[in-house]
Amino acid sequence: MPRSRWVVAITLLGLLGCGTQERSADFAVPGSDLVLEVGLEHGHLYLAEYARTLTIKSGGEVIASEKLYFDTGGYARVNVYRLDPARLLLSTEGDYDYVLEQSSKTLSRAPVKNHERPTGAKYVGAFDWSAPGVWQFVRASDRDEIPIGAFGPHG
Repeated sequence: MPRSRWVVAITLLGLLGCGTQERSADFAVPGSDLVLEVGLEHGHLYLAEYARTLTIKSGGEVIASEKLYFDTGGYARVNVYRLDPARLLLSTEGDYDYVLEQSSKTLSRAPVKNHERPTGAKYVGAFDWSAPGVWQFVRASDRDEIPIGAFGPHG
């Protein structure tokens, strides 16, 4: 088989094998009907790069959705913090963090100064790779906080 046919065959196999290969993980907010979901969609044929979407659901209905900073490798993690009884902070790589007001069920962008845990905030967990190929919400009781910008145990 001529070289050009091999290149075409391998490219087609790669396209068929990768597809969009979506993954998502969710976290049910205790004491509410809110569910946070972070979805990943392959952004590259063979590299671990992902388009990320944050979705907030209430009673099974989507009430907010935000495209997050594109993960060019190693930036998929989204840390979740309890700011106070009514607000959660979702911190991730990029220009914004996100604040969820539970009572009004609104999601707002907060410009990022740094990705450090806010004073008084409690780490709840993170949307992250818990093992190679396993995207899920990892509770604080199962793993210590890994700061945004730091590479974790799986990337």
